[in-house]
Amino acid sequence: MQEFCELEILNDITYKRETGTLSSSVQGVSRTDLISSFLRVQRCGYIPPHADAGLQWDGFVRPHAGVPVAETGSDNARKINPVVSHSRVPSEKRARPAASWTVAKKTKAASLDGSDELRLGLRWDSANWSCAYDSLLTVLWNIRVELGPLWLQHLPQENILTRQLASRFHDLPIINSSLDHVRDSLRDSLAMHDASMFPRKGPAMASVTDLASALFECPIPFGTSCITCQRCQYITVRSAALCSNLLWYVLPDHLAPPSIDDAPPSIQAITNRLLTTAYSSRCSACRSNGNIVTNFTRAPGLLIFDVSSAGNVRPDLLLKLNVDGSLQNLSLSGSIYHGGGHFTSRYVNRSGEVWYHDGVSSGQHCVREAAHVNLIDIRSALGRRVTHYIYALKL
Repeated sequence: MQEFCELEILNDITYKRETGTLSSSVQGVSRTDLISSFLRVQRCGYIPPHADAGLQWDGFVRPHAGVPVAETGSDNARKINPVVSHSRVPSEKRARPAASWTVAKKTKAASLDGSDELRLGLRWDSANWSCAYDSLLTVLWNIRVELGPLWLQHLPQENILTRQLASRFHDLPIINSSLDHVRDSLRDSLAMHDASMFPRKGPAMASVTDLASALFECPIPFGTSCITCQRCQYITVRSAALCSNLLWYVLPDHLAPPSIDDAPPSIQAITNRLLTTAYSSRCSACRSNGNIVTNFTRAPGLLIFDVSSAGNVRPDLLLKLNVDGSLQNLSLSGSIYHGGGHFTSRYVNRSGEVWYHDGVSSGQHCVREAAHVNLIDIRSALGRRVTHYIYALKL
C-alpha cells in the first residue's frame, strides 16, 4: 500500500507542475526527497484529490528526505517498485507487483573524478514541447559523461547533426552544466531541416524515432551486405542499408520464432535475425531470392532499437556483435517510454545502476531508482510502455 500511495503523490506532483500550481520550494533529486519536499508544504494528512478511493492512507508512512521508504517504518516495509501502472482500478483488484527494483541507499552517483555529482537531465519546455528531445538527450549525455569524449568519435562524423551534437557535448563541462542550450540549438537546426517533422514552437509533439533517425543517419555505412545465391552460387556484395543508420526499426516480421519456454524475443536474437535472415533480395545473375547477410566493417558507437511496433521484446544487458572477425560488446545504456502523450527515459550506467528522468517531474536531474537493473521492470515505467532500447559501445 505504501508504494501505491507514493505513486498517487508523484502523479499529483506531475499534475501540479504541468498546470503551474506546484510550489517552487518542492525540489528533490531522489523519489523520496521529492515526496518529502512536497508533503512539507501541504497540510497535515494531505491526500491527493484524484487518488484512488480504495487506498488506505492510515498506514501511509511519510518518507523523510535522504531515507529510502524501504528503510522507514517497520522492518517489514516493502521495497519501492517504480514501474507500477497508474491505471485507475479499485485497490482490491489491483495486482500485486511481481518484481521490484533493488532500492539504492545513495541518491547521488559518483562522478568520474570520484566526487558525488548528480546525473543531469533536461527540464521540459512547457511552452515549446520538448519531451522527445529531453528523453533521448538525457540518455546520450550521461553515456558521454561515463564513457568520455572518445565515445563521441564512434558516432557518424559524416552527419552534420551528429557533429553538432558531439561538439556541444565535447565542450560542455561535466560538472554544474545545463543541457538546455544544447537541446535548443539542436532544435533550431532540426526545424530548419524539416519544420513539419521537428516543430520548433508551440505545443506540438515530435517523435523520438524521427529525432534519432535524423541525428544518427550514416552517409558512410558501417557495414556491407552479401547475397549468396543458393541456386547459382553467385555472390553479390554491396553497402548495407541496415548499417546506414544507428536507429533500427524492429517490426513483428523481424522477431525470431518463439522459444520453447515462450519467453519474449531478445534484442540479441532480433539483431542476429536482422543480420542474417530478416531480409531477402534477388540474385543479380539468376534472379532467385537469397537472404541478405550483413557484416560490420566497424563497430557502431550506438544502436537504438525502436520496439514500439514489435510487442513484448526482452532487452539484453550485453549485445554482442561480430565486427570484421572481432567480438564487440554494446551494453544496455538506456530506455525510452511513451504514454499519455509524453516521453520519459531511464539511463543505465556500466555498474547496472538505474536512473529515471521525466522532464516534468524531475526537471534537470535524474532520480536514482535502483542499484541493479531489472530486465523485467525496465520494460515499463509508471504506466508508460517502452518504445526504445539504447545500447552504447563498451570502450
